[in-house]
Amino acid sequence: MIFNEQIITGFLIHDVARLRRNIVNNALSDIGLTRSQRWALAYVVRAGSKGIIQADLARAMNVGKVSLGTTIKHLEDAGLIKREQDPDDLRVKRVTATDQGLDATIQMTVVAERLNKEFWKGISKQQFAEFSNLLEVMMGNMLEMDQQG
Repeated sequence: MIFNEQIITGFLIHDVARLRRNIVNNALSDIGLTRSQRWALAYVVRAGSKGIIQADLARAMNVGKVSLGTTIKHLEDAGLIKREQDPDDLRVKRVTATDQGLDATIQMTVVAERLNKEFWKGISKQQFAEFSNLLEVMMGNMLEMDQQG
């Protein structure tokens, strides 16, 4: 057999992630933000009231500083985030969410929670916990591989 279970499961993981992304993108299209803008905004909101340094945000999202700069500029122009000089290091910008950004994140969360109920329908809490654990182990293995180059 050309494809073993691990290869087939790899395809399945990829296909599930792609389909999930498409469904979420369609459901969130009314908010008027691109996927990368929503993702960046979510990271900024998760950082809390102190915000996040723009370079750290780029690293967390695994994107270049230039492409993130464009995304941040769009979010700033939309009034969803603000960039300010870091009080401890004037060389860096710290990004925080505005009230409008928090509201947009709440809208995104409501939609995501509704979709997740559908995505996980028919899966028990135990199955979910086991699956989540497997993904965490796999992610750890992959991060280790990525760091080794």
